Amino acid sequence: MRVYTFIFLLLFFLQDLFAQEAVQGQVLAKITKQPVAFATVAVLEKRIKVRCDEKGNFALNLEPGTYTILVQAPGYQYARQKIQIPDQSSVTILLETITVRGSSLVVRDNRNIQKVSRYTMTVQEMKEVPASFGDSVSALTALPGINRTAGFFGNLTIRGQNTNANRYYIDGIPVYSILHFGGLHSVINTNMIQQIDVYSSAYPVDFSNALGSVISIGTTDEVKEFYGYGDASIISSNVLLGGPFTRLVKTNADSENQKKQTIGYWIVSGRYGNLSIAKNIADLIGEKVDNFPIYYDYQAKGKLFFAENHALTLFFFGSSDFLSIVSDVDDKSIEEGADPLFDDIKLKVDNQFHNQAFTYSYIPSKKFSEKLLLYSSLNTVNTFAYRQNTFLDVDFSAHPNIFGVRNFLNFEFWQDVSKLSFITEAALYDFSSRGRTIARTNQRTGFNLADTNSVQTTSVDNDSQTTTTGVAIANEWKFGILKLVPQVRADYLALLNKTVIDPRGLISFEISQDTELSFAGGQYSSFAQINPFIFANNPGIASKTNFGPEKAYHFSAGIEHNFSRLYTIKVDTFYNTFHDLLEPMTVNNQPEYTNSGDGIAYGVETTLRKDTTTARNHEFFGWINYTYTQAKNRTNLADDPLGSTYIRNRFEQEHVVKLVLGYLWGAHTLTAKFQFYTSFPYTPIIGDDNNQLNLNPPRYAPVYDTDHPYSKHFEPAHRLDIRYSYQFNYRWGYIKLYVEVINVYAYAPTTSEKWKYNQRYQPGVNPTLEKDTGFSAIPIPNFGVEVRF
Repeated sequence: MRVYTFIFLLLFFLQDLFAQEAVQGQVLAKITKQPVAFATVAVLEKRIKVRCDEKGNFALNLEPGTYTILVQAPGYQYARQKIQIPDQSSVTILLETITVRGSSLVVRDNRNIQKVSRYTMTVQEMKEVPASFGDSVSALTALPGINRTAGFFGNLTIRGQNTNANRYYIDGIPVYSILHFGGLHSVINTNMIQQIDVYSSAYPVDFSNALGSVISIGTTDEVKEFYGYGDASIISSNVLLGGPFTRLVKTNADSENQKKQTIGYWIVSGRYGNLSIAKNIADLIGEKVDNFPIYYDYQAKGKLFFAENHALTLFFFGSSDFLSIVSDVDDKSIEEGADPLFDDIKLKVDNQFHNQAFTYSYIPSKKFSEKLLLYSSLNTVNTFAYRQNTFLDVDFSAHPNIFGVRNFLNFEFWQDVSKLSFITEAALYDFSSRGRTIARTNQRTGFNLADTNSVQTTSVDNDSQTTTTGVAIANEWKFGILKLVPQVRADYLALLNKTVIDPRGLISFEISQDTELSFAGGQYSSFAQINPFIFANNPGIASKTNFGPEKAYHFSAGIEHNFSRLYTIKVDTFYNTFHDLLEPMTVNNQPEYTNSGDGIAYGVETTLRKDTTTARNHEFFGWINYTYTQAKNRTNLADDPLGSTYIRNRFEQEHVVKLVLGYLWGAHTLTAKFQFYTSFPYTPIIGDDNNQLNLNPPRYAPVYDTDHPYSKHFEPAHRLDIRYSYQFNYRWGYIKLYVEVINVYAYAPTTSEKWKYNQRYQPGVNPTLEKDTGFSAIPIPNFGVEVRF
């Protein structure tokens, strides 16, 4: 069997090395002859699109014939060119910059391209990844080092770190929440996204206040004609419309003839979740749920070139999530050992955010550009949880609002040799919270729902305002095959009257046109007082001044090689250390925190990839990756017996293999995703409390092995997801029908120790290892239709 598997994978990745109709091309700026990075190349007759790499290169596989090639890139005019196959095996396409006299702008992409510890996904790849529901952020879990916290559901954990170590940006705007409840969908329409960049470590100075990773989403920034998308499925429905702003201008100064000239664009989109069918599925498997999540999101963006070299952009986007549950534990379940105190728990969550952004862009020449961004992020987190005769009594509302300004200057002072990027920014953090919540009387122990002495109910009435200012400089130098990018960032938090200075850098060697070796790293600081993820769960933390910033030092090295213009092999290694981590402690029965913790994370990620955008008829595409991760932390607290011992991070997954394999034939596309992964670690149960609270009937609470936390693993798990689509192409667009099945063969992973509260501890009898019996253990169907015009 292994031999056949090896032969199959070998054929999959090598089948096109000897293709006879491969067309290699490059897109250049007509005046400067410099490569145009990430231009979109379309074949009109085939209705396929590919994207250029950062050197302007692209590849197409076409049957013999005559084709029309259309090329577009931000800031450049459309280009149309005919090619004849097989007579032409290479093509160079020249683009002219957009110059609108009197009311115009010349736009160029000034992104600092970093390959090491950075992964990118296009919209086409996002849509074809099974089990992602065609969603942008969900599809990222097919990349190395990116996993869910709860199997199929949950937030993103990257390289073994906690979820609050990540930061998210949309068009440079910080975003509090990137996913709806359970992680089914992101909060932005996939068809509005141009590209997603994931910096798993060693991110550049454009971003701040993240100990771990940064996910940066860039939205569409050019619209030439009216268009739209619509998608309806079991999970949700969404729609997007967009079009240009135009005006009539004379064809030349001496002519009365007029033509339409594009002076901007508009895009609106929205999504609404419709999970009524999913509720029926829950009923079939015996899961009683009063309400599935109700959620929606919206986006509206407009850009206007109001004068020569000047543009204004307005961007509004937001999200809402509502969930109300009343738990039900019936008598039969209690007889089988379920916790009776989990019956009749009332839970309600209502989260919203609404972001607004105004951007002014000024680009007088290709050597200089400036962008001023003003933004506000209004967030609401409402939480209610109550259970009679227990300590569970929570009802509070948190509002972590952020108002900021960011200014980006880019200046090429030595053509083709050196560029300077200068960023200044300031933000006001207006955090408030009201209501009541609970806190442990001992921060080092766990919760026992029946033990009212283990927690205390506290009133929440907090208002905290503080400001930050930041400045960052990156200076790119290029000498032949060598690229150096020294960087430094400084951030000041007024609440602490504290400034942190974070030096960072990137060095890369372009060994050949197809091979690059890169190193990146530096210092990364984070103020917990302005972390909205922490504030939502610990509202009092925003006003604390007794602890300082957390710090991390990242080092990443990687090599990337492209061969045959269709295949890429990439190997990344990382070694990150964490210092002054916030650790909970108890002082006078009050929860406090101290900068005593530290941690370490290291590993390797390998990817072998075939370009998904160049797949032709009767051809495979996709990628396979493997990740090895170690992530450990220690508290260094004097009252912690294990304070000096490194303990596994609860989100560490040592080994993960992911294979995404697609096949294209005609209008059909079949895609499969297979995953094999080791489990998160867990702390085993080693006894019971002997009904310490003298409840009747007896309730035996489990006792965990606190001397060996996160020391055990469940058996490795695996899952297969498939997606099939059929596309009807028309002159006006297309209609695509799709169906996908998640967990095709209904594999149920072992995810917990099942404890019976009506029995004493007995090895092998109570507890027992329990397989997942929820949604992750059954095949989940999804089908829908997508329309593009």
